[in-house]
Amino acid sequence: MQIIGSKKVINDLLDQVIDNYRVGEAEQVCDDVHQLILVHKVRFPVLQHAAQRLFEVLKPVDLMPFCDATHRRATIGGNVLIGIILQCQLSHEYRQSLNLACQYIADSDTWYVCDIIGERVFGFALLNNPDKAMADVEKLLSHDSEQVVRALGAGMHHAVKKGLSPEYCERLLLLILPTVSNSQPVRQGLGWAAKTIAKFHADLIHRHVPDIATADMVPWLRRKILIGLERNRYARSG
Repeated sequence: MQIIGSKKVINDLLDQVIDNYRVGEAEQVCDDVHQLILVHKVRFPVLQHAAQRLFEVLKPVDLMPFCDATHRRATIGGNVLIGIILQCQLSHEYRQSLNLACQYIADSDTWYVCDIIGERVFGFALLNNPDKAMADVEKLLSHDSEQVVRALGAGMHHAVKKGLSPEYCERLLLLILPTVSNSQPVRQGLGWAAKTIAKFHADLIHRHVPDIATADMVPWLRRKILIGLERNRYARSG
């Protein structure tokens, strides 16, 4: 297995894929990408570059069939390609991109699919279209798939870490605080988000101490918030 960490190497491989590309043959493109690229260990930033280039080259009619075919092959790197292609689609096919992200995540039932696609689709949407995305996040928190809820947490974490404004961080916090589920995917996703909000915005936590101190709050969520506050104190002391 080759380790690919260079855009030059990935571009040379993509040139071969693009030379063979014929409109309407998304399955063949997926086969070529799998055999030339995804069978190797490729750094995520390089895969993201590859996805952006594929998005620019593939005709719209082939983009979603390519994502479907890549999803069926169930490779870790394939999810990076899917996540970035859906991210690129958000500006003009917002609803379709969100729906497909949920579909792929729920269908896979695998933690890394949640995190990879969740950060790149839900997180990107929160950062770049927060008003619109916030309404969708609120609805999707009651999604039938707990993996989708985990992915939302990954997206929240990403957005907060990358500079989501305090106003929207507070709105996310208020969506998380009423959580009552004790399932592992929900704990991992929403707990991750709560911890990140506490780490970067301790003032928001202090503002909502009465809500956090209530006996109704699930213990795991309170623990995650306390861990985030501790990390905030450590960062400020350094």
